Amino acid sequence: MSLARTALGVLATQVVSAPVVLATQIILARTLSVEARGVYGVATEFVFLATALAQLGWPTASIYRIRNQAAPPAEVASAALAVVGLTSLATLAVCVAFGDALVGGLLGGAPMLIFVLAASAIPFQILGQFFAGLARGLDRFDVHNAHLLGSVCFPLLALPIAFWFLGASAPVAVGVYLANQCVVGLGVFAYVARLTGLSRRRAGWDLRGTWAYGSKVYAHNVLANLHERMDVLLLAAFTGEAAVAIYAIAVAVVNRIRLVPAAIALSLFPTVAGMQAEEAGQLTGRVLGHSVLWVVVSILLLAPLSWWLVPLLFGAEYQDSVLPLLVLLPGAGFLTIHMILTRYFAARDMQRVSVRSQLLGVSLNLVANLFLIPRYGVLGAAIASLFSYTVQGLVSLLAFRFLSGVPAWRALVVRREDFALYRHHFDRLRGGGGI
Repeated sequence: MSLARTALGVLATQVVSAPVVLATQIILARTLSVEARGVYGVATEFVFLATALAQLGWPTASIYRIRNQAAPPAEVASAALAVVGLTSLATLAVCVAFGDALVGGLLGGAPMLIFVLAASAIPFQILGQFFAGLARGLDRFDVHNAHLLGSVCFPLLALPIAFWFLGASAPVAVGVYLANQCVVGLGVFAYVARLTGLSRRRAGWDLRGTWAYGSKVYAHNVLANLHERMDVLLLAAFTGEAAVAIYAIAVAVVNRIRLVPAAIALSLFPTVAGMQAEEAGQLTGRVLGHSVLWVVVSILLLAPLSWWLVPLLFGAEYQDSVLPLLVLLPGAGFLTIHMILTRYFAARDMQRVSVRSQLLGVSLNLVANLFLIPRYGVLGAAIASLFSYTVQGLVSLLAFRFLSGVPAWRALVVRREDFALYRHHFDRLRGGGGI
């Protein structure tokens, strides 16, 4: 399947998912109190961060093993299942051993029931992400798309029912989140395992071969998730759940403009992993230019609309989300640069570049948040993120320039022939010819 067709399929799924996610955010904002919405936000961020810590770089490594090293899918799937079990048990053991400290530190003193429900979702989220990654390695992006649609549609349908019968509260919302992870995680595992089969021989687990690559990805993934979620956790620690809710709305809106770059980045890695170095650099440069163009256009459209759009959708109590949203918008452009180029570095087995730029970004973000949040609250967290993402994106672009030989200006500028290609694909779609 071509990169264009794969990216368009993923993009179409994300375009369909976007209003569903937005509707779910509106239900949570309109139904829960600001404090309860903040508790829910912190709990789900904790699950994402714990999942990142437990992934060990395995989903990306599975794709690389299948596409670049022609590893048997059954062996890769068996290794993934074994690692899911081991990392899930280890993560739950840490949650049991340090539950009080985690509740008091990361979750801002949320009720223990919230913590138990959130921790229970971690193994199922790990399972779903592992086997959705394996499906991408098999070029079965339809399975990935179904996993994404299930993840976003389930809460939209289940939250109103749960709130109606059980009452609108943070524990009920987190319980729906747990049920969602159970259903979609087990579903994608069952389907992909049937596609690949599972090796029953211990020698077929392929643990060593996958870990040799996955360990290089792991550090970057942990740092990336920490970078994206550190501000929320520090806000909870310094200012409380109400500030988290205000900030979460700003982040949720900004993340919508990353739909196209995220779809392209997801599709790019399996393609580039099978290319020669020069061809991979040229393709990545062109993809980066289109991704940045989309983000810039989205920022210009969203910025003037945000003043009335946010209170209209989420309520007047979230008017304070607008200013941090405007600050975060340019950061989305630099985050897009890093996100696309990270796929290139991973496909070329040069993860050390991504790790170093990500480590720099996390360090700057931590220092800036510790300085700015106590003084400026939500706005300080937004400024810290803008600063760290800008530096991280520029460093990644500079590294790409020297490692690929593609000039930075060429990677950021969409050429005239690319617009002609857009017209060509549009004419084919209009004529029923497909991509």
